[in-house]
Amino acid sequence: MPRPQQVTRGPMNALHKAAWDGSVEMTGAILSSRGAPDIDLGNPSAATALMIATVKGYAGVVNALLSKGANVSLADPSGYSAIHISAQGGKLSITKMFIETGACVDATTRAGNTPLHLAANEGHTEVVRALVDAGAKVDCRMPDGATPMYLAAESGHAATIGVLLRAKANPLLCSHTPMGVSYVPLEMAALHGNPDVAREMIRQVGIRGCGGPSGGVEALRQAADEEHLEFMAVLLDAGGVVDTGPALILAAENGRAVAVKFLLRRRQADADAYVNGTRDPYGRTPVMCAVDVGAGRLCSPKIVRLLVDAGANTTRAVGVTRITPRWEKTSETPLAFTTRLLREGRVDGEAATKEQLQRLKDTRCLLSRAEAVHAVSWLWASGEPPRIAQAAGDTKTETASTAVATPLRAMSPMLRRKPGTRGVLLKTLFRYSRKV
Repeated sequence: MPRPQQVTRGPMNALHKAAWDGSVEMTGAILSSRGAPDIDLGNPSAATALMIATVKGYAGVVNALLSKGANVSLADPSGYSAIHISAQGGKLSITKMFIETGACVDATTRAGNTPLHLAANEGHTEVVRALVDAGAKVDCRMPDGATPMYLAAESGHAATIGVLLRAKANPLLCSHTPMGVSYVPLEMAALHGNPDVAREMIRQVGIRGCGGPSGGVEALRQAADEEHLEFMAVLLDAGGVVDTGPALILAAENGRAVAVKFLLRRRQADADAYVNGTRDPYGRTPVMCAVDVGAGRLCSPKIVRLLVDAGANTTRAVGVTRITPRWEKTSETPLAFTTRLLREGRVDGEAATKEQLQRLKDTRCLLSRAEAVHAVSWLWASGEPPRIAQAAGDTKTETASTAVATPLRAMSPMLRRKPGTRGVLLKTLFRYSRKV
């Protein structure tokens, strides 16, 4: 599409002032007088009287100028014509005037915005409807691929999304970031935490129609990283999205404890497979991701504890590909991994801070206790495991096997309990405790 003719700049004149003041009478009088200024001459900022009246929302002045032949297609140096201004400002009646006058509804600014892009971005639903009814292209794209729907999803305008979807806009068209990452509108809504957008999109086209190549898993992953729990709930409930691991991995890696807790609660039925079967591209489990440091991340004892309570295996060695001066494959338990990080005492090539070291120490202590409790499960080779006495005054008893399933929050009291007849239990637990 050819670029529209640009406005000619000039000094501020009486017509510009009348448009600014919103005076229909003065505007008419100036245009009817001898020596009237050029109706399309711009002011020093390259704004015509029509543009000025549009910005101010003076429909009467706009009508008077159009009736005298004002050019609706002229554009300022940024490529904005009067209809771009009215669409962005949500001026419905003025936008309709421009449409009736023949303004191009698909005209683009230098940045690639059409009037529909601008109206959708601002959530001016009725203006969007008017432009769509006038034949505006619903899937028009900016240089980065952004569509009007993409901008509406990013800004959280669910009603606007609804209008665009009913006009058959494609919710699977991606936009590309400067880093080369592509997002469909649903994923952009996830980043910004706009659950109403997700509800509207899923209601109209289903998760397969808007979830992109991942079927909504990537949107869940992005929402988890931002801890947008309501958005996550919409995807899991209305969308039927099932996290196969990426959301838990990213949340654990970036210290998003609230999101980790939410995801674990939603997968209680198969928590063991969820926390132990999930791997990132380097082979790390969620526990290893929560422990690992670097690239601005901190070790998270809180997340490690949530994962252990959910059944994460802390004694099995995990094969991981590490980026050292070269690619290197290692196999370590979470405790050994944490201990090594503490011993190295460096993060991203620099000495670890006190906070980083303290978090690693807390995590090592926690994992040591987890291994101590695990030891109880293989301590008794045969027969009924002995009873472990409760605290004074408590008549209940529990077996060692039930203690293994006890969440980590109950471990510390257990380590202080008096053992039964076999002194080996006390010795074993203390042996592990001394490693803390």
